[in-house]
Amino acid sequence: PLRVLFSGRGEPFLHPVILDLVAEARTSGVRTSVNTNLTVLDPPSAADLAEKGPDDLRVSMDGDDAASYLRMRGIDAFGKVAAHLERIREARRAAHTKRPPVRFNTVVARGNLASLPGIVRLAARHGVEAVYFILPFPWGADPARERDLVRASDREDFRKALGEAGREARRKGIRTDAPRLLRTLDRWFDAAVEGKDRRRMPLCRKPWFSLYLDARGEVLA
Repeated sequence: PLRVLFSGRGEPFLHPVILDLVAEARTSGVRTSVNTNLTVLDPPSAADLAEKGPDDLRVSMDGDDAASYLRMRGIDAFGKVAAHLERIREARRAAHTKRPPVRFNTVVARGNLASLPGIVRLAARHGVEAVYFILPFPWGADPARERDLVRASDREDFRKALGEAGREARRKGIRTDAPRLLRTLDRWFDAAVEGKDRRRMPLCRKPWFSLYLDARGEVLA
């Protein structure tokens, strides 16, 4: 089915009628997703999410407490995001619905490996159904940033952290892709981190079946 992802080049919830846009897409039979850092969400929007929200709400969450969140994302907004997650949970409860299902998108880097199991526990506390982990692609980053993301010596630390997160997800009943990432971790480290054979990295297929449109309806190359 056709899917529209509201994301990129800004925070979707800053748009004054974002939920109306989502609802319009849904009434056309389109599956909808919203990527958000959830630092912006007023109470009416939280209540409207149960009625007009997307088919899934993807919240960027890279730390399990205020300190790790600040270290990874550079803004002191952990408490605000946690409060917004509670508003969404209360709105869904009041409307007797599970819409929108919420998941965390977590970038895995050397700076938050110890936080991965805690992020799963955070999801369970706030009614978040899933945690998806994203391995970074350091290509093109400045050298200092690359070292902050991942180093070749981090392979076993990544393996341990993802394994612990996966086990915690099973205990808490949270969906996660940690087992899948573990199966491909060595190939990813060999190609993406150590640069041994980047031809082994899976190619991005999205340009073959998707378009990137800005808020004015213009296609971005």
